[in-house]
Amino acid sequence: ETHLRTLLKICTQESAFRCPRGNLYQQTDGVAMGSPLGVLFANFFMGSVEKEVFHQTNRPIVYGHYIDDIFIKTNTNEEREALRRKMEEVSGLRFTTEEDNNGSLPLLS
Repeated sequence: ETHLRTLLKICTQESAFRCPRGNLYQQTDGVAMGSPLGVLFANFFMGSVEKEVFHQTNRPIVYGHYIDDIFIKTNTNEEREALRRKMEEVSGLRFTTEEDNNGSLPLLS
């Protein structure tokens, strides 16, 4: 086993912690909230999803992502919906969309 694999195993599976009441818990899946590994894993995962999706379909006019938020510009709503479905199919995740409102995104308002 490589050193990196051992480190990842310790950080994601073998990290036990004690809560304020004294109970001992162990992380068995994923990484703890706020862990820097969460961002690293999310970016790696989304990169692999994007590679597969854009190997099968055209990249939109504008595409950018930050962790689990994606900003795209497509020519039509059909293109946007097809991309959303393909991302869900490849990743196993659920994606939601929001359209601009007079040139402004609702999540930024």
